[in-house]
Amino acid sequence: MNQSPSNFFQSWPSDWSFDRDLVVVVGSPSAEDRARLARAGQARIVEFDSGGASGEGSSQTKCDSGSGAKSNWPRVRNHAELFVELEQLAHPIPRRARLLLCDLHPDSDCADPHELEPVLNLCLDLLGDCEQRLGRLGERWVTQTIRNLTSVAASSTLESLRGAFEGVPCAIVSPGPSLDDCAALLPKLSERALILTCSHALEALRRADVVPDMVMVADPMDLRRHFDDQPIESFGALILAAVAHPALFGLEAETQFCFSSGTPMERWAFGEVELPVQLSSGGSVACAEFSLARFMGCSPIILVGQDMAFPQGRYYASSSLDGSTELEISKDGSSFVLAFRGPGAARHATPHTRRSEPEALLEVPAQGGGTVATSASLKRFLQWFLLQMSSQSLTDQWVNCTVGGAAIEGMRHAELSTEVGALGAYRPDVRAVLNKCAARGREPERVQRALSKLGEWADALERLELKLREFTSRGTGTELSPIEGAELLEHFAKLPPLQWMDWGNASQLQAALKSGASLDQVEPLLIRAQDLCANFRFRAMESMEG
Repeated sequence: MNQSPSNFFQSWPSDWSFDRDLVVVVGSPSAEDRARLARAGQARIVEFDSGGASGEGSSQTKCDSGSGAKSNWPRVRNHAELFVELEQLAHPIPRRARLLLCDLHPDSDCADPHELEPVLNLCLDLLGDCEQRLGRLGERWVTQTIRNLTSVAASSTLESLRGAFEGVPCAIVSPGPSLDDCAALLPKLSERALILTCSHALEALRRADVVPDMVMVADPMDLRRHFDDQPIESFGALILAAVAHPALFGLEAETQFCFSSGTPMERWAFGEVELPVQLSSGGSVACAEFSLARFMGCSPIILVGQDMAFPQGRYYASSSLDGSTELEISKDGSSFVLAFRGPGAARHATPHTRRSEPEALLEVPAQGGGTVATSASLKRFLQWFLLQMSSQSLTDQWVNCTVGGAAIEGMRHAELSTEVGALGAYRPDVRAVLNKCAARGREPERVQRALSKLGEWADALERLELKLREFTSRGTGTELSPIEGAELLEHFAKLPPLQWMDWGNASQLQAALKSGASLDQVEPLLIRAQDLCANFRFRAMESMEG
């Protein structure tokens, strides 16, 4: 995987995709190296050279190659920036990557470029997991993205919050088991730090008599029950992902901001309207909250209840919404299921027990020494945090006050009581700042652009739906000519969501349409596409009316 220029170009893997797969150039390539990559047709290239810089680099920096040539390749300076750059790649994600080792900057702190190989593999694994989840929930994500288009356009852009809380302490409160042990400190913490939390921790905060400043929802699932009996109108801001459940956009928080979680359908849907700020998340709301706190300039950033593990065999704090959830470990200790037993702390949970699918039980280093049990998904979130440590500068103050959970190597660990005591007794008027930013972040023209785009989609979907109905109304045995197949492919190309859906061997359908196929071969797939067209068109019209 790691190769110097002398042997990098001698051979490419036989199954290498020059359009999809990735080359990471480490150091400063020569003009000849650049030319050879261009001649090979390599499309995806990222340049990695930390250059000894302590600050954050720009993924769009045009850098000097050392030979006088300028590079338009995205440039990253640390592992966290590399992951963010890969998150922004168009669908599909790379299946593999190669490292081209060139001359390093004299001041580079990348002492061993070979250490990039496991990091790069980790990045691809994390993105692969996100892509699999996207495949499972694809139709929901596309439907809600379309349905939310005008709501997102009417919300305040997150860009107005950039640096808005420079130097202000921020506590990210999560519903992990350790939250129970520090609940008594939450009121005092809220007097000295901005409280940023997810919807799943709202019940625990309510029980502690703490009203959060900012509540984030990054999940596309219907989380309305999380907000039952909560003082929504007292929240400083509701921070919603563009793919959140449409009903959440109707909650009456004091202010509302939107962000992008970086899915390809969001980039497609909002690209011409104005794509919301993307927050790197790695698939977890806690990761997105951490990205937001950094985006706002907060310092220190304090993690509370972020166990990312199962200390004492528990999944949530007992005071949280699903606090009665239990971990049931297999007899051989290799796997577990989560048993959601109602009602417990969740007054709205169903009374019966619901169990998750079995998952492998893993171990990770625990804060304070030893190991702690965790799941594959929680371990991935931990790995995301570990990637962030490589982008930490001397001025960053990141503190993990989650006692008993997974250790985050490189982050300072402390007791919450000690950290609260060290914070000053003053914090700015968070609500006033949020209101000012929200007013600055609104743009009525965005709504008009969204309505125009929705109208174009609805028309294109209707044309394709009619074309599909025309084909499927023919008798069996009818063949689709290459010209007709090409016409359908052209329609599909204008509507990327139909390609992202797992609507049944889409690649086989495309191959059949290109070569000419009988209707019998492709009719089920065309009917599925027709149903999707009708569904998406309905959601587009619904968004326009809303």
